[in-house]
Amino acid sequence: MSISDYLTRYRKVRFAQRKAIRSGNTLLFVDTKWPHHMRRSGYHLLCEGIGYQFSTETSILPARVSGLLSSIPRMADVERKLLLRQVLMGGSFTNMHICDGDFCRWPAKPSSMADRLLVSATFHQPVDVLARSLTPDRAEGVDLAIAVARCQLTLLEDTFGKENAKFLPHGIDTEYFAPNYSHRKENLVISVGVHRRDFATLKAAADLIVAKQPDTTVMLIGPSRHLPQDIDHPSLTIVRDASDEFLRQAYQRAFCQLLPLEESTANNAILEGMASGLPLVTTDLAGIGDYTDSTWCISCPSRDAEAHAEAVLSITGDGRRRASMSEAARQRSAEFDWWKIREQFTQIIQDASLRIR
Repeated sequence: MSISDYLTRYRKVRFAQRKAIRSGNTLLFVDTKWPHHMRRSGYHLLCEGIGYQFSTETSILPARVSGLLSSIPRMADVERKLLLRQVLMGGSFTNMHICDGDFCRWPAKPSSMADRLLVSATFHQPVDVLARSLTPDRAEGVDLAIAVARCQLTLLEDTFGKENAKFLPHGIDTEYFAPNYSHRKENLVISVGVHRRDFATLKAAADLIVAKQPDTTVMLIGPSRHLPQDIDHPSLTIVRDASDEFLRQAYQRAFCQLLPLEESTANNAILEGMASGLPLVTTDLAGIGDYTDSTWCISCPSRDAEAHAEAVLSITGDGRRRASMSEAARQRSAEFDWWKIREQFTQIIQDASLRIR
């Protein structure tokens, strides 16, 4: 990076800081946008219209220097912490929300803001991961913890206190993800994503489905950088690094989503499929019980490929049931529309502010 490039980058970051300070917003979001998420997918959409968004990707240093700092103990994200602290100190913010409390590191609350700044964080990981990542130093300074699945609440209540842990569902953009029934294909089953997926069960279930219905395509869609090296399988069609539009149309074209899981809380693929009116076959886990029900989802025992395959085939062979499940999925998605979730989030923050301050 040349000096000129550095100065240009520095001016852009400083402009963004001044914009945040002048915005008059009282709610600051510290957001992490994961590269494998679609433009209209992921938790960063919570920020829209209700606060100022500060990205954890913000940097004025060359990538090599920033990466070197991150590799040094106690220096991880030091630059972003300093930039964020400048925004906090210069603005009129009374609330700071960490969108990814599981892994994002944030600066200590400035002493001059101790009485007026409420720090909240949303936690997404299943309990097994959360129990390891939620160390005392990471929990320090957080006034309010938000769970995206009720199964996380016990751990968060033990860490932050019962009054300071709340459940708020993950949202979905129900305008972007919507059914298009004219695109439906009776021989397409999709499976979207890679995180905590049970690929062994997916492969075995795909074998059983294709053996019974050879004209059926079982399509796995995921980012190439996260797919297992041994994912290629005769009964699976793999689509790597699909575009946003391809994925949205895949939800609209398929007659069912097959999603065997190892563990989960809120799941973007489930929410996106739900809003697209897509019946779901998945693993029976506590973490997704806040989002699914029997009107549009069939839950199967863990690692039971035969049960997953039979559930998919039962939907294939019953057009009336398939249509009913599709309609129920779309109706259920209205509960998770981002505008409703933002209203609930705002109320939770207001209640916490009154209680804590």
